[in-house]
Amino acid sequence: MTQFTQTFLLVTFGSVLSLALGLLLVWQQRLFHRFQLYLVAFAAGALVATALFDLLPEAMEKVVESGTALETPFIWAAAAIAIFFVLEKSLHWYHDHTGHGPEGPVTKAVVPLITLGDGLHNFIDGALIAAATLASPQLGLVTAVAVFLHEIPQEVGDFSVLIFGGLSRGRAILFNLLSAATAYLGAFATLMLSAGATSFTTPLVALTAGAFLFIALGELLPELIHKERGGVRTVLLTATFVLAMFLMRYLGELLHV
Repeated sequence: MTQFTQTFLLVTFGSVLSLALGLLLVWQQRLFHRFQLYLVAFAAGALVATALFDLLPEAMEKVVESGTALETPFIWAAAAIAIFFVLEKSLHWYHDHTGHGPEGPVTKAVVPLITLGDGLHNFIDGALIAAATLASPQLGLVTAVAVFLHEIPQEVGDFSVLIFGGLSRGRAILFNLLSAATAYLGAFATLMLSAGATSFTTPLVALTAGAFLFIALGELLPELIHKERGGVRTVLLTATFVLAMFLMRYLGELLHV
């Protein structure tokens, strides 16, 4: 199986199948609203574990082999966090991981903004999966799983906003499919830019780790803190977060990442 085929399949799993499952949950609103915060907590744990237990160790292994300075992966990861922060603020990305839609009234003007933001987000997801696959197919699989878990609640939120913005269900599904397809463009661009340049692998993997840490710690966990303030449910959400980290760590060991 070629690297292009592997990446195509992993992007399909991470970005497109997550959209399909997300849309299925839209039709099961009661079930989704019951477990939405647990999905967010699980996604956050998966992203943190993938960054700390798989991506950064892989980047460290590469720099040891090449004789590069040991702090290099952490510099790239920090750069990714800074880049994503600037993008988040300058483009005003909308990330609703609970499916409620934005606070306040939703107008038709929001529809193109959501579609554009989601398309860019999926483009980056595809690039992240491709970057990990360049290091190893196993690492690409772990990364695709993390993207898959993160995308499910977000796709539900995006679909809800499009519906509230006045689109029919059919057109909302079409818009989501078009934005999900940009993941393939991101993956293709990454593979093309890195063709014949193995020196790009370490920065790309470290950048992916930083991106995952930003999403988990900068977006998902603050949302949980904002939505839930103490009580038994907080303990359960914390347990879900920790469980996801252990499961993703086990997945990495199972695949010998």
